[in-house]
Amino acid sequence: MQLPSATCCGVEKALHSSQPAGSIWSCKQLDRVRLSKVKIRTILQNQILGHLDRIFPSLVIIGDQAKERYTPLFATDFWECKTLQHLIRVCPDPRTLVAMSPQDLVNAFHARHYPLGRIRATKIIAYAKKVLLPNAELIAVRCELLHHDLALLEEVEHHIVQLEDRLRTLLAETLYQVLTLFLVQNYTAVNNTGFASCASRTGHAVSECRWGQGPFGRWRMS
Repeated sequence: MQLPSATCCGVEKALHSSQPAGSIWSCKQLDRVRLSKVKIRTILQNQILGHLDRIFPSLVIIGDQAKERYTPLFATDFWECKTLQHLIRVCPDPRTLVAMSPQDLVNAFHARHYPLGRIRATKIIAYAKKVLLPNAELIAVRCELLHHDLALLEEVEHHIVQLEDRLRTLLAETLYQVLTLFLVQNYTAVNNTGFASCASRTGHAVSECRWGQGPFGRWRMS
């Protein structure tokens, strides 16, 4: 969706005449850092998937052809599945899993304050028994690297949340909250193209238009 030229020009005049310069520049700098952290998060996530492919083959199935040949442990996307996220932190090693009883796995999860029932624990162990187990030394090295990257990922994600909180606070000092409400109220199909078009005409980063509360709830681009 492209915003009408007259609308963008009107918004541009209002923003340039009324915006606190300090808030605008702070938003720009913070969002540049946020975007760099998002890129780092993606790199770490890809590295983690690479570790898991070596440690626990078929735990994460990537690609349509692979999904046709293999049945995943859980149908949910890996990064959206809480159980898998907990599993790779509790016991990513299939060699250890196959030696555990369902109750042992349940206890290991509960020791980390993660929820898990016997039925799902049984399913996980049965899946591990089907895996062609990799070399023990390879698993040991990759598990060490996995735990290191998981710790880095958590730190980066925490920093992203902090940056987003600061951006929301700074946004409240600008007219972009009003702009967000104006756009959502006046256009039934608001999408990223509209915000990008408006931002490019005003000379500000898209990120400065992406934070706020609208009639449809909180939204952001990332």
